[in-house]
Amino acid sequence: MQTLAEIHWGGRKKMNNHKISGKQVISYASFCLGNLGHAAFYGVMSTYFIIFITSAMFTGLDHSVADKLIGLITALMVLVRNCRVSN
Repeated sequence: MQTLAEIHWGGRKKMNNHKISGKQVISYASFCLGNLGHAAFYGVMSTYFIIFITSAMFTGLDHSVADKLIGLITALMVLVRNCRVSN
């Protein structure tokens, strides 16, 4: 049976073959769940932000024009976010 350290390193054994304690497993699991929760919260909030901002901005416009502007704003936000992540 492999230890968590061996699984983490792709099945290769490290020079100091140590076992991971229960506290470390809890720490790793907490980090994973926190990261997942943060990503989910960010996704919900950014979607809500787009809906909230765009619905308030284009209330008096024709629906086809409003849809095009919402698409433009969404595309610009995705572009800016991807450029920021890649740098």
